[in-house]
Amino acid sequence: MALDVLAGNLSISGNTASGNATQNNYNIIRDNTINFSEGENVQQLRSRIQRWLVAPDVSFNHHEARSRHVYGTGEWLLESEPYRAWTTGELPRLWLKGGPGAGKTILCASMIEAILNQVKVTKAGVVLYHYFSFSSQEKQTYQGLLLSLVSQMVDSSSRLGLVRNACDRNQRHPSVLETVLLEMLADHDCVFVLLDALDECPTERDDRDDILAGIADLLERGSGIRLLITSRREPDIESLLRDMAFHEFDLQQARSDVSNDIDVFIRQTMDDLPRLRALPLGLREEIQETLNSKANGMFRWVACQLEILRRKKMLNHHAVRKILKDLPAGLYDTYDRILLELEQDEDVASAARTILQWIIFRKKFIVKGHDLKTLLVDVCLYNNHGDRAFCHEYRSTVDNILGYLSPLVRIESSENTIKVELAHFTVQEYLFSEHIKSGNGSSFALSEGICQRDIAHTCIGYLLSEQKPLRILEGYARWHWMEHQREAELILPAGAFDGSVAKLLLKFADEEMPAERRRSEVDDKLGPDPRLLCLAAHFGLCNTISHMLEDCAEIEATFPYYGTPLQAACRVNSPAHLAVIQTLVQAGADINVEGGDHGCPLHIAIDSANLSTIRELLRLGADPRTAHHDFGLPLHRAVHLHLRRLEPGSDECVMDQLVKAGANINARNAAGDTALHLMCNSLGCRAEDLEVLLRHGADINAQNTAGDTALHLVCDRWSDRIKIPEILLRHGADIDSRDQLGNTALHWACKNCGVATAKMLVQAGSDVQAVNSNGETPLHLACLERYKGKDQFMQVMQTLLDASADPNARRADGATPLHILCNYRFDGSEKIDCLLSGGAEVNAIWPLYGSPLRIVVFHGIRSKVLALLNSGAVIDADTLWHLRHQPGDREEIESDQINWNKEWEQRDRDRIRGDICTVLLKPDVDSSPFRSSCGPPNLENLLRWFFGIVADTAGLLELINRDPSNSELILSVLQAGVEPTLDHLRDYLKKWRGSGEHVDPDVVRAFLRTGIQPDMDLALFALTVEVNCWPGVVEMFLEAGMRVDDALMSAVRQGFDSGDGCLLYMLNDRRTEVLEILEKAQKAQREGQKYVPIYESDVHEDGWSLWKRKEGT
Repeated sequence: MALDVLAGNLSISGNTASGNATQNNYNIIRDNTINFSEGENVQQLRSRIQRWLVAPDVSFNHHEARSRHVYGTGEWLLESEPYRAWTTGELPRLWLKGGPGAGKTILCASMIEAILNQVKVTKAGVVLYHYFSFSSQEKQTYQGLLLSLVSQMVDSSSRLGLVRNACDRNQRHPSVLETVLLEMLADHDCVFVLLDALDECPTERDDRDDILAGIADLLERGSGIRLLITSRREPDIESLLRDMAFHEFDLQQARSDVSNDIDVFIRQTMDDLPRLRALPLGLREEIQETLNSKANGMFRWVACQLEILRRKKMLNHHAVRKILKDLPAGLYDTYDRILLELEQDEDVASAARTILQWIIFRKKFIVKGHDLKTLLVDVCLYNNHGDRAFCHEYRSTVDNILGYLSPLVRIESSENTIKVELAHFTVQEYLFSEHIKSGNGSSFALSEGICQRDIAHTCIGYLLSEQKPLRILEGYARWHWMEHQREAELILPAGAFDGSVAKLLLKFADEEMPAERRRSEVDDKLGPDPRLLCLAAHFGLCNTISHMLEDCAEIEATFPYYGTPLQAACRVNSPAHLAVIQTLVQAGADINVEGGDHGCPLHIAIDSANLSTIRELLRLGADPRTAHHDFGLPLHRAVHLHLRRLEPGSDECVMDQLVKAGANINARNAAGDTALHLMCNSLGCRAEDLEVLLRHGADINAQNTAGDTALHLVCDRWSDRIKIPEILLRHGADIDSRDQLGNTALHWACKNCGVATAKMLVQAGSDVQAVNSNGETPLHLACLERYKGKDQFMQVMQTLLDASADPNARRADGATPLHILCNYRFDGSEKIDCLLSGGAEVNAIWPLYGSPLRIVVFHGIRSKVLALLNSGAVIDADTLWHLRHQPGDREEIESDQINWNKEWEQRDRDRIRGDICTVLLKPDVDSSPFRSSCGPPNLENLLRWFFGIVADTAGLLELINRDPSNSELILSVLQAGVEPTLDHLRDYLKKWRGSGEHVDPDVVRAFLRTGIQPDMDLALFALTVEVNCWPGVVEMFLEAGMRVDDALMSAVRQGFDSGDGCLLYMLNDRRTEVLEILEKAQKAQREGQKYVPIYESDVHEDGWSLWKRKEGT
């Protein structure tokens, strides 16, 4: 399905994992070719993708888990049969299950390290991992899982095309990320994936269900995936993992191994803690034996007891044995005792309660350079001192409180920050459990609604206070007060809030209010403010809105940007905003109200892609026929934005709901487009959505104001896909319908070189000879496309020719397809060859611009000139005139803002002149146009006409300087009896010819045959020249009689001053090979023998000359 989806049909479904990958509301196009931005290399692309992903950092969880690993523990698991079978693929799906606090995370980290080392050694496979941490909401979602795995693949995968496309389009939905991940994994036969603590994902938000559904889909769509999951024995996890055929490995079945690990853990921990290490050996052994016997496989319970022992002020035999005799039965009883100690001091207990609330419910911190601990210090300072002057000595008290909470709270310090979090998932479960409410720590029992309210009130109170010395708390409060207030209002009843507090803060938070008024007029002196209701709706404060409505707030008041309160609520998609919408409508708000540029609430919800809001508005009676002056009808906007599924798993889409609510499926916008037009003209067009519109009666042959049908638009937009046009044809689309310019669908498909679509249309009977209002056939339009590859053009052209398309058809101005190809300034010689082989007339005359040869000469494209000359193009008088007098299309080039080097332009034109001269010198070529204008096409006349030179030594030097690559013309001059000098040969050797063009051995031999005797200076020059003329040229010098004397050998061995550092460098780079040739030649000359070359000429695959060593030399 990945290939089909990414072919441009990828869509997205609500929050459900990709089991519904075909029910999605975003799309990306399958294109795995990496096209970098200007100046962007692979590493820069990877960095850009990583910045866009903003993936959860699970490496911290892994390193933290590894830091708590005790050497010597967990080895039994790595040697167990289930683990071995998982690594070999015999059991590709393994579930490691165990009770709370059993050390599953530590074991998972050990397995990750082991498999990483295995892959590093074997070079086979790839390892991915993720930790579902209870302390980070972004790590508890299916999207977070996919972001984490994709991020791990980006730095090593070569398949970056799809993730780049998703990055460019900012598409982070799970189904997009899932397909991206599978694409990057396609190169690997073996993929190890380890997921820890699946049970820490909450069930309230359906996160766990989404993850389990997503895992099932990944396993179904991917291949070679070996998945290992750790979790508790939760019923929903157990049921679904068994359905997916996971092998179960229960830690209860390895009690003896776990007990041995606990023994090692206790011993190592006591060695690491100075106070416990100082105890007598017998007492330490007693502690070890007692804790291990009562641990029941729970490392977490053992760690808490050791921490309680460490904190005791008196550690003697009596105190230790008393503790060991009265150990708590389980983790909850342990936590009860810790909190009971804190309750002895009311102030400490209050601060501890506040700290626990903020650790659990604080939002992602955004104040740069600070961390949660500094925020907690500010919060405790404010809560203990209110508006009074803050006593900053209190900061040390917070450290003490965190010390009291140490068994429940873990503090991790790094170079730049201090991380504070709950020590274990069981601590969070305990604080919300029924156990704590009836136990000794009942005053610490937490409720989400009350905690959110308390945090919101702290933020509100601080922002409204006179003093602002606590900058960390101030920054947090400004960014997050409304989130806490909104979540509290969603949970708690209206009576739990003081509406006036939120109202005061709304005035304070009004960005339009001047700063002086914010600080001095935050009371009720301003009277009722209609803007407050809009702000409350925007923030999703349902209970606050109820208070305001009771105070007779104006329900239809408008506020810049927000519009009316109902419009403001429709911009954000959340349960709280849905509750606001229901409250406002029930209070009499106009559900179809329009405010300025905002559109009605339904338009706003569609434009914001709030699918739940759309469904709720339609349920409450929103009119889907309300048009907006910019966005059109709601149905048109929904199609344009690719809105699809209303909710996870639903078979009903937004378009279904809008049509059922009364939307006209064939209604038109100002451009005459129906919903079908808009869909087919969109990059997000999907077969499933197209079927929805057709099922509801969309007119398949409706034409917009430009005369386009849906088939026209889809062939223009989706020229490389056939699924959509096939559906349209199957439902009765007119294949030869014409737009206002007379184009058929085949015209548009060929214009974009859409191979698959063109073939499908031709096979369906489309007329290949159809002409538009300009007289252009589909073949004409195919030749207009200059950016597609030659393979695509050749396939389209061959498709048309096989269907009897006329390659010499003329449009209204007389141009054939060949003229069109020649009239663009780009290297398209292969396309010209393709068209000529299909029967195109090479000498056809275009009344406007002449023959194809004249056109390419005008544009100065040598490759096209050669293609036409090789196919028998006639060099007519018009072409000759342009060769001599026309400077080219420089004005056009400059108008296109192309920075052309004038010297290169002149060089290319000289090359074309040389090519024409060479052709005209051939006896079997029609040279009558030249003969009638200039006389016989002999060498003298040709050189004089095209270059303004004569065939003498000066003319030869000019010709070499202009175009040293035209070997045939230079040879013709040499064969005409010109006597060159060493300077001619030197200039020929040194003249740079451009990339891939080298010295012609035949030209060098022709120079030497004229009697030139190479000397030491010329030999040294040939040895150091940058072009590829050595070693063959040097060996030709030797064959021509060049003497190798001691002076030459000394110059090569010791180096010489050529006046050009790069030449000396070239000599140094090849000194060994040079000395080998010269020493062999010197030896042969001394012995009176002829030098036998050890190199021979060869031809590169690109056609230029090179030299290679002879076999056996």
